[in-house]
Amino acid sequence: MVILDKLDNLMKEKKLNKSTLAKASGIPYTTIIGFYKKGTDNIKLSTLKKLSSFFDCSLDYLVDDNVTEKKPISHKDLNVQEKALLENYRHLSKSKQYKVNIMVNLEINEQKKNYTKKQYLKITQNDNNN
Repeated sequence: MVILDKLDNLMKEKKLNKSTLAKASGIPYTTIIGFYKKGTDNIKLSTLKKLSSFFDCSLDYLVDDNVTEKKPISHKDLNVQEKALLENYRHLSKSKQYKVNIMVNLEINEQKKNYTKKQYLKITQNDNNN
């Protein structure tokens, strides 16, 4: 997704138009309109920082078409239990990490009711056999 699409989505989420974005973010209206008329190739870093701060998203999210997460999870955002889980996960072999990933995805899908109990049991039985 290109920067203008992301900007449009961010404005839509906050129910803003270009004019209200300009007033709320401190970015001149002419600058915002210029993105749409002239393109985004020469956006100043200071403008990107204002947008990033205003929308509480990373600079990477705004400028990198391949980044889809608005704000990456920082190590400082993790609680003690999450940090311990991550550390333990990193000590597992690749095959065990793969199994953990499957189990986590199954648990997420269970919440969505997208898989059968039989699928779940098959995975857990395979894990117990190894």
